Amino acid sequence: MNKYQNDALSNRAILNNGESPECHQCDEPIIFSLQDNYHHFSLNLSTLLECLKFAENENVIPPIPETWWDEISKIVEIPSHHL
Repeated sequence: MNKYQNDALSNRAILNNGESPECHQCDEPIIFSLQDNYHHFSLNLSTLLECLKFAENENVIPPIPETWWDEISKIVEIPSHHL
């Protein structure tokens, strides 16, 4: 592991206690407010779900039923084939 990778892995983001930035132009049902050692930033639900799908595809987590993916894709209004 190189220094850049080590620095990135050592700088974990945390959820700001219940803060959710409002975005009236966004189509996201929720946006999470996060903070690392240097920045405040946001993470939308769609990106979080893409990360979850990646973990599932890499066999890091158990398979999630396809019906759940279908239901969640309707909530976040993204096609299920993108998840």
